Order: sequence, then structure tokens, then C-alpha cells
Amino acid sequence: MVDLELQFLREIGRLSKGPETILPALSRDIGLALVDETFAGVAFEARGLGWTRDPFDRLIVAEAALMRATLVTKDTVILENYSRAVW
Repeated sequence: MVDLELQFLREIGRLSKGPETILPALSRDIGLALVDETFAGVAFEARGLGWTRDPFDRLIVAEAALMRATLVTKDTVILENYSRAVW
């Protein structure tokens, strides 16, 4: 979902670079690793995140929650609602 959202943000002009540039740089610079959680499990977890209507945010937070992972984000709504979110 992060890959798709980065592409979407580039398409609407909010980012100048896309996932093919950003994700390898984050992997190299901070050790970011993509996980292989099943989509069905993530979607089920996302159903309980009624504090947002954004499907990208729901799925990204749901996956982080399932992995008990820290989520790095600038999004203030996520920061207010997901205890493991940091900026």
C-alpha cells in the first residue's frame, strides 16, 4: 500500500519522486523493509479503523498494527490515532 500511495501522491503532484526512487533510498538509508503480510489479514484489521475514511491510511496503519511496528508519517490524523506512529 505504501508503494501505491507514493505513486498516487506523485500523480497528484504532492511528491516529485515516485516509489521506484523513494523506497530503495529508504531501504538503503534507514533499513526500511517491506513485509509480506496477507492482504486479507490487513483488510480485516483495517475494518476497525473508523477514525479515517482514507483507504490508504487504513491499510497502512492496519499493516503496521499487525506487525506491531513503528509507522513513520507526517499525517497528523495517523499520529493522533496510532500510538506507534512517529514523525
